[in-house]
Amino acid sequence: MFHASFLLILVGAGITRYVGYEGIMIIEEGETTSEFLTETTYLNAVVDDGNAQKPEINSPIMLSAWGSNSWSHSDSFKTKEKNIDFTFELVSYVPWAERKLIEDENGIDHLFFVESSDGTRHEHWIEKGTIQNIHGILVGFDAEENNASIHFSEKSGVLQMRSKESGDWFRMADQEKGKIVKDSLKDFQYLTLHNIGEMQFVIPRPSEKGIMTTISGPKDDKVQDVIILDIITDTGKERVELTGGKFNTDGSKEVQVGDLNFRLLYGAKTLETPFSIKLNDFQLDKYPGSESAAAYASEVTVIDPLETFDYKIYMNHILDHNFFFF
Repeated sequence: MFHASFLLILVGAGITRYVGYEGIMIIEEGETTSEFLTETTYLNAVVDDGNAQKPEINSPIMLSAWGSNSWSHSDSFKTKEKNIDFTFELVSYVPWAERKLIEDENGIDHLFFVESSDGTRHEHWIEKGTIQNIHGILVGFDAEENNASIHFSEKSGVLQMRSKESGDWFRMADQEKGKIVKDSLKDFQYLTLHNIGEMQFVIPRPSEKGIMTTISGPKDDKVQDVIILDIITDTGKERVELTGGKFNTDGSKEVQVGDLNFRLLYGAKTLETPFSIKLNDFQLDKYPGSESAAAYASEVTVIDPLETFDYKIYMNHILDHNFFFF
């Protein structure tokens, strides 16, 4: 019986490892959920032909930042007339992806736009003739459409700005201040902090000609990865770039190839547990005189059709950054 118990433990561990799922459950205080995000990263795809839709495809995709990667997934879509074969084929993988402008005299003009609307610095390259949605605010650069909240135009090397809202500016070099008048076209001041509504931004230099490309930046778990895929069908081929990675649920893209429509997401799969968890209270303890976390605790209620009970999840953060769960 003693040796049989070891065998039973190994069988249980194997079932958990190869049949079960691991992931994270994100809950706000006072909320109840039964959904969690898988730790495994997938290419999630929904395929349709405008009339019928194929059940969602969830193909695991494990990639390495070092060395080469090879991955593909083949499937078929059944229409009334025939079966259409299609394949997703990995072209390249860019970990910790960054968008950079490579200078090129034959390239397109881009504005380097730096903003901190949500309290952290973000960099954007706005291509001439386009409008970008930056935190819900439309910012355009010589765009034909007239729907941008903040619009830049360039004539004879002079950059001008028009805003649909009033605001103010502050120049750090000489501490000068001024007002931004709504719907007024004015010459733009570089290296000057502009405040318009919820948007705070600086443009440090004139536009630059170049080609935007995606490169791998320094290792940073907060920065998403990029995969480039070829979608190949019997009647066509299309290349698509997807931004995502571990625990990602945003950034899906839609593309049409031949007679089929594809909606693709690179990230986690959302699964549901047979029970629900309610977060009653989240507790955070800090080291004395420091903002560093010492321990976390969550008071939860497990809600199951057969039984409902309260439970405390505790996590201790020790100095070498290992975690222990009790």
